[in-house]
Amino acid sequence: AWLFNCIANKHADAMESFPEPNILPREESDKGEARMLSAIIPCILEQNAFEATYSNAMWQKMKTGTGAYKVIWDKHKLNGLGDITIECANLLNLYWEPGVTDIQKSRYFFHTELCDKDILEQKYPEQLKDGLKGDTFISTKFLYDDHVDTENKVTVIEVYYHKYINGKNTLQYCKYVNDKVLYSTENDTQPIVDMMSDTVKPPLAVAGLYDHGKYPYVFDPLYPIEGSPCGYGYVDICQNPQIEIDLLKTSFVKSAVVGSAPRYYADNSAGVNEEEFLNLSKPIVHCNMAGDHLVPIEHKPLDGNYINVLMQSIDELRETSGNTETSTGNTSSGVTAASAIAALQEASGKGSRDSTLGAY
Repeated sequence: AWLFNCIANKHADAMESFPEPNILPREESDKGEARMLSAIIPCILEQNAFEATYSNAMWQKMKTGTGAYKVIWDKHKLNGLGDITIECANLLNLYWEPGVTDIQKSRYFFHTELCDKDILEQKYPEQLKDGLKGDTFISTKFLYDDHVDTENKVTVIEVYYHKYINGKNTLQYCKYVNDKVLYSTENDTQPIVDMMSDTVKPPLAVAGLYDHGKYPYVFDPLYPIEGSPCGYGYVDICQNPQIEIDLLKTSFVKSAVVGSAPRYYADNSAGVNEEEFLNLSKPIVHCNMAGDHLVPIEHKPLDGNYINVLMQSIDELRETSGNTETSTGNTSSGVTAASAIAALQEASGKGSRDSTLGAY
């Protein structure tokens, strides 16, 4: 529960500092557009339920060390008009070039997803006219409590990659399942007609999927790791102290149970009626004895030093995670001045502010 309390408090700090867009101009002529974007972007975030997405990403960030966002254009939104979609991506389904710290420098970037075979065949009848047989790749998944049946599912792979065309870095995209291509920007050679401005734009095979030319994913690591775009979280930091706490508390509970239920050695000739004597589970142990027929089993309670070790493990977990009493609203005995309490809380919250600034 100490580790859970740590993660819950860090997530609460992140949600308390939920970001609000404030678009600033870079030059005088940008002021009008900055005001317009400051009104448009909150509307886009509201339509995407971004607060829930941000919350999920912060749970990912605190537990596994990295929150991942997927920011794409969904052409099916708004009755076919299309709009931006912001989702929380599962890190276990994302693959990039090993050794890079910035995913934009990866040669390829993959995103996998399990889909039903029959739905895919209905959605892409021309590409999958021969049907889908088996699955050549199964993506990693979490250990669920429920049974996840993957018999009639197949892994759909989306791959993003960069390609230089006419001296410009473009973002290309391909969606495939097994060895069948469902869609590829390099095969999309039809010019794009902009109905709003009545202009013709280059096809996606030339211009790329997005004008910014970047992979549409954003990683938000908690504590960065060298050679990886991901980081490590509070489970990584605090799991060893939490295991120590669990082992010690289990020992205390066992000791308390043994001490609260008196047990005896009984000689086979003691004439004790076990059925009348046994009100607890097996309180008598039979053995061959000389002299006394019934001897209490001596119980040695755990020494107080073990309790000190437990408290030290708890303090270690709280200190290394920055989840001290002050950060959760409590203060040490003797600290009564309001200014002193405020100063302690300000100092204890710098770890959460650092994480929140990274999330911004």
